[in-house]
Amino acid sequence: MLERRNAVEHWLQTEVAATYDAYKADLTKTKPLDEVWKRLEASMEKIDQEER
Repeated sequence: MLERRNAVEHWLQTEVAATYDAYKADLTKTKPLDEVWKRLEASMEKIDQEER
């Protein structure tokens, strides 16, 4: 459980933060919500697979 929490925290601080910064820098690069959810689910699935 701690590994997952650490992985999610790392992901939030790196990928999510970088994505937010890019979004704020250029709003024309935004993605549709359904695409974002698919990418989020894929990222979480990858973390789950790495834990097994």
